[in-house]
Amino acid sequence: MSDIDPDVEKQKLAEAIRAYHAAVEPDAYVADWVLVSHKMSPELEQANQSAVGVLMPTGQTFVTTHGLLGVAVHQSQNGWSVGG
Repeated sequence: MSDIDPDVEKQKLAEAIRAYHAAVEPDAYVADWVLVSHKMSPELEQANQSAVGVLMPTGQTFVTTHGLLGVAVHQSQNGWSVGG
């Protein structure tokens, strides 16, 4: 069993996301966020598969998360920048 606490790691991620946005856009702050990742492992690669991970802050509402994902999909379909 790992000694890694997923909640502590999620908090570190949230802090890094806020620090990134504070650096590139100092007049704005992050109220909510969603991270979508494409995950691989040797076992998945061997089976010619992969997985998608979705991570959001604990307690963030479904409506907010769904809305953020919807905006990201819309922006990516229109060639707009989705990050930063």
